[in-house]
Parts: sequence; C-alpha cells; structure tokens
Amino acid sequence: MAITLSSVVLYRQQVHSIDVVDAYLAECRQRQTYGAYKAEGTETREECNLLAHVEHQDGFMSIVIRDPCVEIYPVEREYTRRVLAEYIRRIEGRDTEFSEDLLESYASACRSGAPEKIWYKTFTLGPETTVAFRVGHQFHDVGQSVWPSGLVLVNFLLANPPSEDVTVLELGCGVGLSAMCLHGCTMWAQHTRRMILTDYTEEVLANVSHNLFDVNRFDRSVVEISLLDWTKCEENEVRIRRWQAGVIVAADVIYDVKVIEPLARTIEMCLRVAGNKGVCIVAQTFRNESSYHKFLELLSESCTIEFVRRSQPCEEGLIKAVEGNFVIDMANLASVFLVRLKR
Repeated sequence: MAITLSSVVLYRQQVHSIDVVDAYLAECRQRQTYGAYKAEGTETREECNLLAHVEHQDGFMSIVIRDPCVEIYPVEREYTRRVLAEYIRRIEGRDTEFSEDLLESYASACRSGAPEKIWYKTFTLGPETTVAFRVGHQFHDVGQSVWPSGLVLVNFLLANPPSEDVTVLELGCGVGLSAMCLHGCTMWAQHTRRMILTDYTEEVLANVSHNLFDVNRFDRSVVEISLLDWTKCEENEVRIRRWQAGVIVAADVIYDVKVIEPLARTIEMCLRVAGNKGVCIVAQTFRNESSYHKFLELLSESCTIEFVRRSQPCEEGLIKAVEGNFVIDMANLASVFLVRLKR
C-alpha cells in the first residue's frame, strides 16, 4: 500500500527516512517547475534532477526540516540526521550544487552530543487538528513510546464512535494517544462523559499529564489520570466500581508473562461492573504465542471474544500502511478483538 501523506506529516511522525524523501519527491513532481526537467532523460534522471536542484534542497529544509510544528515539538536529533543523510545519498555523486543549508544542517546533526532521552511525535488528525506527544526510547520505558497497536486501536475507535454517552477506561495509557485522538473526534467528544487513563508507574503518568495538559491543553474536567497496578485486585476493585466505565480499551498490554493473569482478572472485573453493555476493546501485536493464547484462554472462561480484525502475514517488501492519518508498521500489525461477559 502506497504512503500518501505529505513529507512533513511523515517527518513529524518520524516515519522511515526513505518514505519522507520519497514523499517530498512526489511533491516536487507536482510543482510547476517539473516541466523544466521533463525533457532531460529517463524517469530516474528526472527524479535525481528534481531532488538535486538547489531550489528543492532549500525547499526540503524550509518545508520539512524547519516545519514550524517541529520547531515547537522537536523530533529526535538522530532521526533528523538519518533523514538528511538519505536526501544527500540520493543526490551525491551527481554534477550538482549542494545547498549550504542542507550540508550545514547535516554536519550539525552529526556533531550532536549524547542521544536525547525524550523528544516529540506529532500527528495530524484533520485540517485543523494536530496533537503532539512527548515520547522516549522504547528500551528506556515502554510506556513512553507510540506503538503500532496503539495506532491501530485509535483508528478502530475513530471509525466506530459510540451512539450514546459512555465513560472510557484505558488500561495502559502510554503517552495518552487514545485520549487525545478521541477528544479530537466530534462523536467521541460529544458522547464521552469521562476518560480514565491508567498505567503502572508515576513516570508514565507524569508524561501523560504533560502531553494532555501542557502540550495539548486538554480539558481537565473530562479526564482522570490514575495509577492502576493489575496485580492489586482488591485495591483496584474499589476504583473500578467508582469509575463505572462502560468502554474499556487497551493496546499492546500482553507482553509480560507475570501479569497475564492479573490483566485478565482486571478486564473481567471491569466488565462485571459495566454490566451487559460493557465492552473491552483490545489491540494487540502478536509476539509471544504462549502468552497470547494464555491470555485468551483465561478470558474465555467468563467472556466472549470477537475478533474484528486479525493481523495478516506481511507481503514481502510491504512494511507500512496508511490508516487514517497514521503510518503503521505492518510487520507489527495488530489484531483487534472485543471482549464481553458471557450471558
């Protein structure tokens, strides 16, 4: 599936550098100046000329690298270096003049010091809706990364808004992506009484608070951020009964064998409190077969499980897809299933 989002949107999401430069090349083709190069030879040569022209090099710097949104919410420095390196790779060895801005920026990126622990990713939900999230390296804290299954979950939710008022509880809220995206959807915003965002560390919740309230000016009256350790069932039951959530959502929560059983019990508890209309929507990347099937086996004792989307083996060479306004790594594409109490 071809990626059709603009180069700057891809850059904000920190999609692979090749895709960013490819998207910019496609935009160059659409410019009026393309006619000046069209007679110069083969398609490959035309493409090289387009990228190599100093006007387009400077355009890449001003439109993509110095995008005003990225100036406010910067991407990872190492990612910028990779994008600039890819652009230079496309045009080096040709009889062309390099943009001083391009070369100086690449040299500066190469001289950067120690890698950052945090940076931002920005997603465009519509013509006037952009949300930014402070994230970190997934190996430092899994709760401060944007995972493919989280994007799959958001796309499913946006395509299936509620028809009546609901309270939403998220198990493992990560950077707060679901909350911000649903808040930007008219139907979800109209029908969401309250959103409860939970995770298991203070650091993750502090980052969620920063993303929602400091970065995106989220309405504090409709959201609650709370610690929730799935292993503390008795303590959790008091909170879950107070929250009375009818829609429970979770993405990429089946990864630690030690918490598979407590997670299943937590979901069952939420659904018992919610009653017959309660539903838990889970988006999950298939990683460990035994953990995945153990989780489904535990839930199936008291719940029905309806798969509304199953991840399919990826075709060779097909590694990404655009769903809504998100680029998703298809090698890690998630299944989505609905969990309800048996009647």
